[in-house]
Amino acid sequence: MLKLLRIDLDKQSYRFEKMSPEYANLGGRALSSQIVNREMPPTVDALDPRNKLIFAAGILAGTGFPNSGRLSVGAKSPLTGGIKEANAGGNAAQKLSRIGVQAIVLEGSANELSSLKIGKDSVSFISAGPIKGMGNYQLIKDLTKEHGDNVSIISIGPAGEKKLKAAGVSVTSPDYYVRMAARGGLGAVMGSKNVKAIIIDDKDSKKVEIRDKETFKKAASKFTKGVLAYPMIEGLTALGTPLLVNLINGMGCLPTRNYSVGQFDRAQQISGEHIAGLMAQRPNSVSGHKCMSGCIIGCSNVFTDEKGEVIVSGLEYETIGLVGSNCMIDDIDMIAKINWACNDIGVDTMDIGAAIALAMEADILKMGDAHGAFRIPLYPLKILIPLAAVLFFLEGIYILSKPKD
Repeated sequence: MLKLLRIDLDKQSYRFEKMSPEYANLGGRALSSQIVNREMPPTVDALDPRNKLIFAAGILAGTGFPNSGRLSVGAKSPLTGGIKEANAGGNAAQKLSRIGVQAIVLEGSANELSSLKIGKDSVSFISAGPIKGMGNYQLIKDLTKEHGDNVSIISIGPAGEKKLKAAGVSVTSPDYYVRMAARGGLGAVMGSKNVKAIIIDDKDSKKVEIRDKETFKKAASKFTKGVLAYPMIEGLTALGTPLLVNLINGMGCLPTRNYSVGQFDRAQQISGEHIAGLMAQRPNSVSGHKCMSGCIIGCSNVFTDEKGEVIVSGLEYETIGLVGSNCMIDDIDMIAKINWACNDIGVDTMDIGAAIALAMEADILKMGDAHGAFRIPLYPLKILIPLAAVLFFLEGIYILSKPKD
C-alpha cells in the first residue's frame, strides 16, 4: 500500500501516512492539486512556509506500464497565485513508488539550506552548505559521486534559491541528464523551503506488486499498440518534439518576433529535420532518447556539438519556439546553449524566451542577437532581478498604451 511521506522541515521530522479516503486512488497532478486545494489557505502567499510543495508519482509509476514514470510537482504558484502543477520525466517517480511512497509533501521551511535523502522507511536531513549556489549540472555530479549512481536527484539551481518566479525544479533522467518541471515558479517554492536537493535511493526496495497480473498485462499491451499506432510516433522518435516546428510554422502558429507574427522565414534552420541532419553528422548525438524507464516513444534527444561534446538533452519544441523563432534566432547551436544555461541556473526556457523577445522589442537587445540572448541567463542574479523588473515595467507600459478595441 503506497503512502504519503510528510516532511516537517521546521522540526526536521517526518512520518509515513496512510492515504486518506479523499486521496486514495489518486496520483500525479490529481493528487498534488487535491492536496493544495484541501490543505492550503487560499489567501496564503506562495512563498510563505504554509504553502506545501508536493512531489507525486502517477498511479502506475514503478510498474511496467508504458510511459507511466513522470513526476508531478505541485504547490500554490508564485507566478500565477493559483494551484500549479508542473511535471517532468526522469526516474524519481518510479523510485518513489518502489519505496512505497505515492507522494512527498514538504511542509514548513528548513532553518538552513538543506538536502533530503529519502530511502525505504527513512529520511535524512543534510546540510546543503557545500552545494549552495551551485548549478544543477555540477550539483548532480557532486551528489552522484557522494550518494552513488543509482539514485534520482530533484534539485533547484541558484534561481530557485533566489526565489525567482521563473525558477523550475530539475529531475534527473536515468542517465543523469536534466529534465525540468519548469513552469509556474515551483523552483522558487522549493527555495523558499530552504531545500536545495532531494536524493531518492530505492536500494533494498521491492517491485511494485500487481494484484491482477493478467489483466494488467493485457491493458499494457493494448495501450502500447494504441500509442504506437498513432501516425506521428515514428516522426517523434526520429525527430523528437522539434518535429512540430515546420508543421506549426506551416499552420501560421509558430511564435515569431515576440508573438507579433505566426511564421518564421528561417524555420527550416531550427526544425526537427535540420536538427536530425546535424545529429547524424555529429559524434555522440542520440535521437530516440528515453528520459524515463518504460518510455515507448523516445521523443527526447542528446544534442552535441561538432566535436561530440554534449550541449544539452533534450532540445524540445517549446524551447526552440520561444528562444528561437520568437526571438528571431535561427542558430540551433546557440538555442541549445541557452537551453543548457537555463537548465543549469534552473529557469524555464519559455519564460526566458518570452523575456528575451520582450527585451529585443524594447531595443535592450537587437532582435535575433543569439549571443546577446545567451549572455542574459548567465548574468549574475543580482543583475537579472532588476532586469526582469524593467522588462515587466516595459510590458505594462506597452499593454496600457495599446489602443482600445
